[in-house]
Amino acid sequence: MHKSDEIRIIGGTGKFEELLKVIADGKTTIVRYDSPEEAVNAESMECTAYFIMPHYERGEKFVPEMNFETIKKFAGLQQKGQKLFIENYMACDYLHSSVFGHQVDGLERHFFNEYLIADNELKADIDGYILQARNSYYYPGRAMGYHTDYGRKVLLSASDCIGTHNIFKEGSFSFPVLVRVFNFFASAMNMTEYDGTMMLPFFRWKEVYAFLFNEILDIEKVKVKAAFEKVFKPISVYGKSFNTLENVVEKAVKWHFNSGLMLDKDGTKGIYEMITSYNLKPRANIRMDSEMLTGVLLCKYGKIDNDKKLIKTGKNLIRFLLDNGIQVEKGEAAGLFKWFHDLGMGPHVIYSSDAGRGGLTMINMYKLFKDEEYLERSRKLGDAIIRWLGPEGLLCGNFNSRTGFSGRQSAEHVTDNPVYYGEMTSFMLQLYKHTGETKYKDAVLKYANKIMSKFPNTKPFGYSDNFTYSRYLLMLASVQELAGMDLSEKINDCLRFFKNLQHNSGGIRETPIRLTDHAEAGVGIGDSSDNIADMLYCNNFILCALSVICKMKNPHSIDLNLARDIYDKLRDFILAAQIKDSGPRFDGGWMRAFDMDHNEYYGLNKDKDWGAYCIMAGWITGFIPLALLNELGEDSFFI
Repeated sequence: MHKSDEIRIIGGTGKFEELLKVIADGKTTIVRYDSPEEAVNAESMECTAYFIMPHYERGEKFVPEMNFETIKKFAGLQQKGQKLFIENYMACDYLHSSVFGHQVDGLERHFFNEYLIADNELKADIDGYILQARNSYYYPGRAMGYHTDYGRKVLLSASDCIGTHNIFKEGSFSFPVLVRVFNFFASAMNMTEYDGTMMLPFFRWKEVYAFLFNEILDIEKVKVKAAFEKVFKPISVYGKSFNTLENVVEKAVKWHFNSGLMLDKDGTKGIYEMITSYNLKPRANIRMDSEMLTGVLLCKYGKIDNDKKLIKTGKNLIRFLLDNGIQVEKGEAAGLFKWFHDLGMGPHVIYSSDAGRGGLTMINMYKLFKDEEYLERSRKLGDAIIRWLGPEGLLCGNFNSRTGFSGRQSAEHVTDNPVYYGEMTSFMLQLYKHTGETKYKDAVLKYANKIMSKFPNTKPFGYSDNFTYSRYLLMLASVQELAGMDLSEKINDCLRFFKNLQHNSGGIRETPIRLTDHAEAGVGIGDSSDNIADMLYCNNFILCALSVICKMKNPHSIDLNLARDIYDKLRDFILAAQIKDSGPRFDGGWMRAFDMDHNEYYGLNKDKDWGAYCIMAGWITGFIPLALLNELGEDSFFI
């Protein structure tokens, strides 16, 4: 029996067939069959390779079971060295054993040792093997392995993800979804139905494909990578040559309407929090600060464009929350802004940082429209924050508004980490400026002086030092400009800290992650060898703080040349990283984590609910354009 010079495909997609044709480059015939039985019963059983996949374009998800004779033929072909790849074979027959170690006709039934590619040569190829796949979730995953009298048996994990989400770069476990036994390969997920929006990052999936097809088709990896880049496309960004600041801000504003987050076009029903990381769909809940910051952004931008409809939409977003009790009306917590409008216990939880963002919205709405309601609500919030502050002038990071402050102001609960005070400082000092009431400034100076006297030896924050330093810098800038203190050297220390972390692309890379025993962490890979920029907890806030510093009326001895150098490069990086996509969910937004070495979105998915690929209303698509508006001549959001 001669070997047929063809690649036999069952199922798959048109795109995958196109990829094989580009890889084969006309040197091997691509022949499509309807079923494994039809393919293995062709004139010659042996061929260059078999690819057996579900008929995805017919809506099928799995390869159907094969009959006994077909299984025997594939078992025989395996012994002859035939190359085969099979995907999503969910059967009750003996293919899993006959192809991967059992003898169909033999008496002896023995367990086999699966050869896990991700634990061996593939691990080196994709350098850390962290991949997100279709609908994968992002808690740490592991192979479920145990030892028996027959050797090690590995069960397939139910997750749709290859890789590990362990804190450290090399990871402790890997998903056994890509298995090799001799010359046969099996995947427990639909990796050939490649989707550039769901299977991330692009550069690492390219390495997986290069490894696999080099092994199956004996094609040079460089050729496979070139074919992958030709057929599949990643989520792209506008790049350095893109538009003006005006265009960037305009696209960011439009993202809110095109992303699917707005419950209605006029804002009367609110806006959802974000596009989630794990499935890139809207997260169906309403978060106070996300909606508030979106509302004030639309109002500020609408005033620039004289767009009355946009202003009305922004006001409606804010009015929806105010009319539905987002600001606590009664009791000890009266005046504070709740974390969520809905979602379980969320409406009763209050964070100081989130409340500060609500205050920033109120004071800026007053600045925009001179409506006394906004100023009165700002006063109520400011007074509530003063009541919240304990004897030491500090406060706990969060509490439940049902129980109030009682027991939450003792030393064990209060925090001096600047994360909880950055936006609050800007709000309270702006409130002081507009009311003339010194109690708001006094409260700020009391906690700010305590924090400044200890920094950087304050309580650590779980994600990274960048989050702490960026909020600290915003706090310092606000105090210097609005309270008249000269904090130049402390600001210069922060500037030097961030300059040392600034990548040649302009973004600020994540620092090493400290908390190895914590369920959540930042988006860096742990040892900071990957140059990952965090747009949710770092780069956005640094942009905001620097937008204040670079336009200070009283800079004293701040190193303004250094501040402007960091700002200019960071701004250009953020402009270049704005997503360019035909899909309305993404275009004009920024995902949370950006790999500055590979120029695509990617980072560790270790932050519960807010992973590497989320696009957050408010924090990302609100703060960034609000800071850029200041450069375009608009009043600062923070000063």
